[in-house]
This record gives sequence, C-alpha cells and structure tokens, in this order.
Amino acid sequence: MNILKRWPTRLLIGLAVATSFLLILEGGARLFPVDSWEGVNPNLSYPLFIPGEGQFSGQFVTNPHFRRTMSWQSFPQVKAPGTQRVFFLGGSAALGWPGPIQMAFSSYLHRALGSVSPGKFEVINVAAMSYGSHRVVDLLADIVGLDPDLIVIWSGNNEYVENNAFSSYGRTVEMRWLQRWLRHSYLYRFIRLGLGKVAPDLLSLPVGGDITDLRKFSQVRRGMLGRSVETDQRVLENYRENLRQMASLIQQSGAKGVFCTVPVNLSGWAPTNVAPIQTDPATSRQWAEAWDRSFSLWKQKRYAEAVDGLSHLLGLTTEYALAHYLLGDSFLHLGRIDEAQAAFDRARDLDIRPVRALTSFERAIREIAADEGMTLVDLEGAFAAASESGVPGLDLFLDYVHPNEIGHKLAAIAILRDTARLLAVPNPVPQLEELIVNDDWAKRNSYDQADYFYTLGMTQFNNGNFDAAEQAYLRALEIAPDYSEPAGNLAAIYELQGDFLKARKFYERALDNDPAALQYAAGLAKVLSRLGDHAAAHKISEQILLQGLVDTNIFILVGHLEFDEGHFRTALEFFRMAVDAGASDPEAQEMINECNRLMGNNIGAGVPEERRTGR
Repeated sequence: MNILKRWPTRLLIGLAVATSFLLILEGGARLFPVDSWEGVNPNLSYPLFIPGEGQFSGQFVTNPHFRRTMSWQSFPQVKAPGTQRVFFLGGSAALGWPGPIQMAFSSYLHRALGSVSPGKFEVINVAAMSYGSHRVVDLLADIVGLDPDLIVIWSGNNEYVENNAFSSYGRTVEMRWLQRWLRHSYLYRFIRLGLGKVAPDLLSLPVGGDITDLRKFSQVRRGMLGRSVETDQRVLENYRENLRQMASLIQQSGAKGVFCTVPVNLSGWAPTNVAPIQTDPATSRQWAEAWDRSFSLWKQKRYAEAVDGLSHLLGLTTEYALAHYLLGDSFLHLGRIDEAQAAFDRARDLDIRPVRALTSFERAIREIAADEGMTLVDLEGAFAAASESGVPGLDLFLDYVHPNEIGHKLAAIAILRDTARLLAVPNPVPQLEELIVNDDWAKRNSYDQADYFYTLGMTQFNNGNFDAAEQAYLRALEIAPDYSEPAGNLAAIYELQGDFLKARKFYERALDNDPAALQYAAGLAKVLSRLGDHAAAHKISEQILLQGLVDTNIFILVGHLEFDEGHFRTALEFFRMAVDAGASDPEAQEMINECNRLMGNNIGAGVPEERRTGR
C-alpha cells in the first residue's frame, strides 16, 4: 500500500524534473541563431511573423522564410488605440499574383480607407502562393494571436494543387496544436537541423515537404494525376473541415470573420483536354465521328448546330470536360446565358486537373458561413454580375483564377460593402468605391512585369493559341532572361510543333536557370529521345525517377526506351505505372497489351537481363 501511495508522488517528481530539463534545453537552444541556420531550407514551417529589427524595431515583420510565397508585411507589435487591424488570407488570387501586392484588392481597399481615415486601418495581406485551405488554417492560428479586428478568407482554388487530404487523425485539432507547438520550439528546430546534418536522407522531402507538419498524412497525390469519386470526397471533406476550423479560430479570437465565395474564369479557360477511352471499336468510331463533326461546327462558329452536335456527343460520354466547355461557349455566343453558366460549371467540375474552385466548394463556403456565423461576401456572384457576357472570362481574369486590375478593384468594392459595416467605417461607401475605381497606381507605376506576360502566355497556351503564347513568353524572357517558366513553356510549344531542336534549346535554358525543375528535365528527356539520343534521354529519365517525380510522360518514355532495347518486362512495369498514375492517353494501355503479347510469344527470350532503373 505504501508503494502505491508513493507511486503518484514519484511520477509527479519525475515529470517535474523532465519538464525542467526540457525547459533548460529549450532556453539553451534559443541562444543559437536557429532562424538564420534554417534559411537553407525554405520548405520548413515557421512562425508567420517575427519581431523586426533596426528601423522595424517595435514591429512585426513577415518571417523571411515566406519570402517566396507571400508579400513582405510589417505592422506595430502593439496596435494603437482606435486602430482597426484587418487580415486577408488565401492563395495567389488573393495575393494579387502575378502583380505586386500594390495591385491586389487588399491594397486598393487600404488606399481608399487610408485616404479618408489616415492611420485608422492596418490592412495586412498574408495570402500565399499555392496555399490550400489546410495551410491557411495554419497561418490563421498565428494571426488570431495578433489582435485582429477583421479576418477575410478567400481560399479554394488550391485544394488539388498540393498534398491536401489527410487522415481523420491528421485533421484533429489536437494534432494541429501539437504541430504548432513544435514549430515554435527552438529545441525541436535545433534537433531538426542537427538531424539534417548527420542524416540528410532522413529529411529528404519533396518541394513543399515539412516534417514539422504532422498533419501531412497525405491521401491525395500532388497535382491530382487522375480523379475518382473517393478522392474527390476526401478533398471536399478536408476543405469543409478546414473552413470550420477557420471559423472556430476566428470566433475564439473575438474578431469578425468574412468568408468569400471564390470567383474563377469560366468562359476564358479551357479544361484539360482528355478524351474518354473507348474500349469498343464501333463505339470509338462513333464517338470520333461525333467529336470531329461537333468540333468542326464550333470552330466554324456555327454555334446553333454545334450545340446539337455537342449535346449528342455528351450523350455518348457525359463527363468529357472539353465538350461541356465548348457547349458553354456555344450557348454564350447564342445569348443563352443560364445554359452557358451551367455548361461552364460542369466543365470546371470535370476538369481532370482541377485548378479552379469546384461548385461543391462554393456550396460549402455558403453553407459553413451560415452555420458558423461568418459574414459571406459573394465574390463569385459579383464577378458574374460585372462580366461583359454574364459569365466571367478574360475581361476580369488574366488566367484561370487570377483577376486582372479590373477584377481586383471589383473584389475590393464587393468586400468593402461588408467590411465597412463590420468596422463601422465613418465615410459613405459610395465615396470609397469611387476612390477604388479611380485608383491609378498601376498606370502611375508603369506596371510591366515578366510575370504578367508569362501569365498571358500560359492562358493562350492552355486555350490552344500557340502563336500568341509564344509572343507572350518571348516578351517575358526579354524582360527577365533568367525566368525558367516561360523558357520551359516555350520549349513545350516547340515540342508540340515538332521543332525539337528549338525545344531542346529552351528546355536546356529553363534547366540552366532552375536545375531542380524536374518537369523541364522530363521535357528535355522526351525531346532527346525524339532526336535519337536515347542514351542521354535514358540517363535523364533515371535521374528524374530517382527523385520521385510522378510523371506519366516519363513513365511512358522510359517504357518505350526499355521496349526498344527488348526489355519487355521492365517496359511493362513502366507502362503500368503510367496507367496507375493517371495516364489517360490510350498509348500506355496499348503498349501494355503489346508487351504482354510479346512476352506471351516468347519473343523476348534470349535478350540480356533487363536493366532495372532506380525508382
């Protein structure tokens, strides 16, 4: 009995000693320049704001580790009496990319408020490139401790852009707080750095990887190479849970919260063209004939006839995204706006690579805002109402989701109408709206950035206008010769046009500027193969596979290289990997059948033992 009585006491003493020891180690770790040491790995997770130094003493400044993903911000550590502090969160659309932060909707709003109430409003835009809702939650957990008055969320376009769906355990609030405790612990960060030195392979993570983020038990591959009902449901559940966590954090902070529906380019951005696979030859011929006829009618601008043809085509294959898009475009030209809207919505929902918020996300925002008492700003509706055609397109967007100058002003005005009420802005809203409309920052600062032309080129490339895309990319490279993305995309254009020498030149230029860009290495490998340099193509492909890139084109390329060398079993493995990774072109399946046929006929007998590639 005495032993049992002593056991709790000993346990408490042991815990106290262990806690004291950890606190001493934590204090010791804070003596080291951990922040600067961690700068070698920008993919780790850090506190969002840190105390400023020098001229920024007494202020919070954006942690330099976020310099590649968000705009640098500063604001007083102690909010002045009577000042209202507003935070904006989301992805690159909310950030204002490809323009500078001064052209984001938040800056138009800030300048209007500042001109009538100087010093009364702090507007801080902490939107970040490619951030999905789970990382917005992480940022918000920092922001709620910074005395916010209003928090505005514009998030939903990046749910399929990065690893995004987690196990039920990884989505728990407890896991989120454990993660945040670790990222703020200097001892943990110190140990992490030490492990990185002595065991670098242990921390060898893909871009965006973060061992601090314990919630990243990913259930969906980055880039969404192939969709299914199950994965779509997981992504939606994850998104809804993240919205609810955002609402909970905002409510606990005492700030007012605003959820925005997510405007997207519906009429000016074609979905990825992946034709459905037809297994029956007769059905395949019927489908091909229907497609050729309906596409020809659309191209000839015979829109009424194209509607009939496309409707027939969709009767054969209901989930062909591009046909829905062309049907929407035909309806739009015929003035049938409601039908156009429905067809364009169907096209974005069926896009095999969804880079725009789905309609299910829009419904989730509306529902959860109502359930959780968040103010709803209907940006989606505002953009539709302001569009010249009634369906948002390139009149308001630069590409698939990033608004142009007019679009950002429109968003600022729409948000202003509710933020003015929530913040009790003393000036009349129409006066502030006029200030936003007449804001000429872009004109006065001669806005002309390489990112702008790169974005235009990307849009034209996506929509099949290669000549316009080529000119835009060349202009981007003229402004910024070391810009790898336009060089790589130019190479892709030349590859599609069959100019493999030019394609090789620009893929190599892209890799010179960004050696870690595996997608350009994959393009270079394909081009080298087309030019007959199979040895070089094979070498590059093996390097790519060793780095873990899931790329259907590389799998198919290596499959062909192995096939040509008579290594049919290895070739079969790669073609199967391509199919498993979501290859939609029938080529991979056809080659699987061919490999099986050849092995079944023993044609591969006597060839050298198959060379295995690292993967």
